[in-house]
Amino acid sequence: MTEDNLEQLVPDLLNASWSSNSIIKITDIFEKQNSQTISAFISVSLNSVLAIEHWAWQMLSKDSNSWINIDSCAQVFHILHSFNMKLISHNDEIQADTKISLLIPSNITWIDGLLEQIESSSDTFLTLAGLWIETLSHLAHQLPDIVFTPTM
Repeated sequence: MTEDNLEQLVPDLLNASWSSNSIIKITDIFEKQNSQTISAFISVSLNSVLAIEHWAWQMLSKDSNSWINIDSCAQVFHILHSFNMKLISHNDEIQADTKISLLIPSNITWIDGLLEQIESSSDTFLTLAGLWIETLSHLAHQLPDIVFTPTM
């Protein structure tokens, strides 16, 4: 599928209509990307992929009860995660700035919202994990050079 196809599908996702046909097409496009195709895909589809990545952060930053049990929505997150791992791991042709713009949220309120979702979760594990993520976040804010350590 081409950028035009993906570009036509993005509004369905952004408007939360999540029609199964659109979701299937979007997930199919992302699933087909591999280390040989991902660079060309990003160069042609950057704006659409960026819109989808921003959508994911926005969804993660708000009340998940409205969408977490919708199979097609959860499927998009799994496929997008897999795509993001390929983007990070298998391709040196994509500039670091492009990877950063795709994977790091452009809005701090999305990160804050995600952390609030973790904190307010009734899942004890998520609550505890959120505390550790929050600690790392504060440490990275206080000591910016920490991002250069191997585990960060």
